[in-house]
Amino acid sequence: RDDGTIWVNLGDSYLGSGQGGGDTGFSKERHRKELLHYKTDGIKRPSQNYNLMAKSQAAIPERFVIEMLNRGWIKRNTVIWYKLNCMPTSSKDRFTVDFEYLFFFSKKKKYYFEQQLESQKAESYDRLNRGVSDTHKNLNVPGQTTHGLHKSRSQGQAEYLWNEQGRNKRTVWTINPKPFSEAHFAVYPEELCETPIKAGCPEFVCKKCGKPRELIIEAEGGTIGRSWHNHKDDLEVGQRAENKAKGGHGYKRINKGYTDCGCNAGFTGGMVYDPFFGSGTTGLVAHRLNRKFIGSEISKEYCEIAEKRLATTKQVQFV
Repeated sequence: RDDGTIWVNLGDSYLGSGQGGGDTGFSKERHRKELLHYKTDGIKRPSQNYNLMAKSQAAIPERFVIEMLNRGWIKRNTVIWYKLNCMPTSSKDRFTVDFEYLFFFSKKKKYYFEQQLESQKAESYDRLNRGVSDTHKNLNVPGQTTHGLHKSRSQGQAEYLWNEQGRNKRTVWTINPKPFSEAHFAVYPEELCETPIKAGCPEFVCKKCGKPRELIIEAEGGTIGRSWHNHKDDLEVGQRAENKAKGGHGYKRINKGYTDCGCNAGFTGGMVYDPFFGSGTTGLVAHRLNRKFIGSEISKEYCEIAEKRLATTKQVQFV
């Protein structure tokens, strides 16, 4: 669908001398067969002349992003997957890499997205309620603090509403890799794809018209949807006039339910597609979140692992 989104987890590689053999996949036997394939079928091995020096990162994620932009995709976010228990390195002349990229793209400006929230520390609320002067220009601006918070100031009686549901989710996600007992070396944790599925794939889609239900959100707070003060008299009194109506505040988010297309045909879960299905983690999370899923996987071994993991779902059909 053109109102969908794409999320791509992509790591980088280092360039070597190009002289080594190395194990490039599932097993040494697989590598042996690949070498035999190149020899017997008359296929040339991929060229390793990238015009880059040995030991350099290949900048694969950056090259991928540029190509996606060239093809007309809209890049919305770069998410950093930060790992506390990252893979150590034996290298002595560079730093240990403890993160991966997760790129978020859309096909057009208007697309389905449900805002995701994260918990906010209590001290953030205390900072908002620190003293500000009666005429301070930022009195009514949510999230703004006075210049030099350590300095004593007269109270402006500004009271901020606390959004109990949390703040808009940030782009650095601390998620530790999880162990996996099966023979798959690149299984990502379920938590990594949970947020993209919740945000980018609707739980309720009309069976008749295909329109997704969207969360209805109302905001309680005077500064929502407009500037922090009335600008109509700016030419006469200036933008730094005394704020007579004290009590600047933030906002409180109130969920009012979901939209309804009116078809009365019932709803079904949205569809998640993973073109590199692997061990089926994406499908497992999609099923748990009441979404449907389709996966593509070229490896027979990985398909067998995925089939075993997804045995409890009723969606699995291998073709």
